Amino acid sequence: MGGARSLHPFDPARVLCERWAALAPDLAGHVTAVGFDPDSGRLTLCPESMAWATKTHLEQTRVIEAANKAAGRMTSSLFEGDGPTRRS
Repeated sequence: MGGARSLHPFDPARVLCERWAALAPDLAGHVTAVGFDPDSGRLTLCPESMAWATKTHLEQTRVIEAANKAAGRMTSSLFEGDGPTRRS
């Protein structure tokens, strides 16, 4: 038969969300990666406060570079979600 197939096709959204703590360790405890749109290259993040949203914005270039290494140069922008999340 044909070449070996991966049981799990490459999914950049899954890769970015699963590896978020490794990609942005200084943000990961306070900012959650909640989605990725491969069509727009937008990684959606949800910070726990406005202060963490600001820090994320300030570190956007570094985070995008790390995400591109993990997902194959697909991320072009970050988007902070609708507002801070509440952690239980």
